[in-house]
Amino acid sequence: MDLVTQSGSPERWLSPSILLAAAFDTRSALASAGWFASLFEWEDRFPGHHVPILIEHLNFEVVGDSTLLTDGGRQFDLVHIEVALDGTPGLPTIDALLRQFVPSCILDELPNLPDYAAVTVNSNRDTEAPESWAALGASFIDVPVNTLPSTRGGSLAVISATRWARVVRWNVGLLVVWTPPNGYWNAIDVRWPHHAIPSRKRESLAMMLDDSRTVDARLLDWFREASAHERYFLGTWTTELEVWESQLFAQLARGQQAYSTINLPTLQRDIGVLAGYLDRVRVSQRFYLRRAEVSAVVGGVPGLQDLFNDVQQHLGADLRQARESLRSAFELLSSVSQGAQAYAAAESQKGQERLNKVLTAVTAVLFVPTLVAGVYGTNVRELSPGSSGSLLELFALMFGLSLSSIGVLTWGRAGKPTLWSGTTCVIGLLVTVAVVLRHSSPVAAVLVGLGGPILAVLLALTLQFVTRLSNARSH
Repeated sequence: MDLVTQSGSPERWLSPSILLAAAFDTRSALASAGWFASLFEWEDRFPGHHVPILIEHLNFEVVGDSTLLTDGGRQFDLVHIEVALDGTPGLPTIDALLRQFVPSCILDELPNLPDYAAVTVNSNRDTEAPESWAALGASFIDVPVNTLPSTRGGSLAVISATRWARVVRWNVGLLVVWTPPNGYWNAIDVRWPHHAIPSRKRESLAMMLDDSRTVDARLLDWFREASAHERYFLGTWTTELEVWESQLFAQLARGQQAYSTINLPTLQRDIGVLAGYLDRVRVSQRFYLRRAEVSAVVGGVPGLQDLFNDVQQHLGADLRQARESLRSAFELLSSVSQGAQAYAAAESQKGQERLNKVLTAVTAVLFVPTLVAGVYGTNVRELSPGSSGSLLELFALMFGLSLSSIGVLTWGRAGKPTLWSGTTCVIGLLVTVAVVLRHSSPVAAVLVGLGGPILAVLLALTLQFVTRLSNARSH
């Protein structure tokens, strides 16, 4: 199956995404729109035959009695709604729809409630419901839910996100409003069907359709889904860290050459996302711990406090193990970074040495022609007025001196005489001496033959010294 991303197929993540269950008398219906409907269709999760209907200009897929949702003007015995409004202005876009199922006093006060981050999970206090909700027995609680999709063996980018859910409960209903995802959640990397919202199994949807389940039972079901989602993706975190380490070990197995191909920025980015995810799960663990102690919503629902205590204990234990694994991963990354730096420094030094060799060779080749051209000029017709030498002899002299210079420098670089360096020196000296002997004494011939290579060596050593001094100052 081809990879489907949110940026490539945005229609699968249509907003608003709504999951709605309603009951009246003995009739019940379950409706879904947007991402919920796409997911249930893709995974065949509808708990029965479903039909398309239009409610307030939104396309829904409905299981059960669809007329229950279209009659209008009815007071329902039970309502359960979840809403995600990514990329839309907010609840006003579906206000007319919500007012068919949710009391107006609740919808009127929702925009005035404090932001989900205003009451920290570490504070020993609960969020207070507006006074206008008292007659309905309404209360609300903000819940963080974290998601870390699998990278499929490291073939995809590491992404993660946190969504906060504002859960409102009243005497006959439950409303869950999801905030947009916050974290490393770029549309180009988000893969179908991930939406950072707990998905529902067929059995869970069947329970939502069951009109005999009370509001408290539905709230308990919802928290079970949310906590299972949290623990599932914490397990995914462990798998992804192992994948990250395995890929790094596989590269290191190639030896020193591996450092030339290791992408440190990507490694650092991925481990940073994984580390940040643990911090987000820590917030969730603190949430379950604190809200089990102080929340009126939790205390008023049988079994919910026990669920919170169980979840926070398991998350706490899993987090401690994850922290140890993360510490080892950071130590490994630190060692790899040091190795990569040492390898880069060694390669830089080798490159500098190769450059020095090239400079030495060029110096040897160009020194003698440059020296001769400096004495006689470059437009030479005769060596000097009245000279007995020819241009051919001048070029032969330059060739001989260059050969002997190259031979001497090659000999010095190798640290011992070689067939190449020895042969080059001998040929160069013979040519030089032969040319000079035609016009001067044997002593002058020897001095000229040896002087060229000596000057070339001195110039090469000077260039190397200047280069090393410049490198030392730059470091």
